Amino acid sequence: MPDILVRNRDGGDIGIDAPLGVSLMQAIRDLGIDELLALCGGVCSCATCHIYVDNSVTNALPPMSQDESDLLEGSSHRN
Repeated sequence: MPDILVRNRDGGDIGIDAPLGVSLMQAIRDLGIDELLALCGGVCSCATCHIYVDNSVTNALPPMSQDESDLLEGSSHRN
């Protein structure tokens, strides 16, 4: 299980043991962290699960899909 550290908007850290095969959005949502809305359920149609990933671990992730990038183009919070 991957260990994930979620920093919420108040600066508090929450550790997650995410099951393999589960998306980061699903792992965070299933834990009940309500700051991640994920209104569309992860089908890339709303960007309410937009998160920031620490630069030190981005190489361990698959590349962003074109759908994700296109959706985030409309967000004023893209970083």
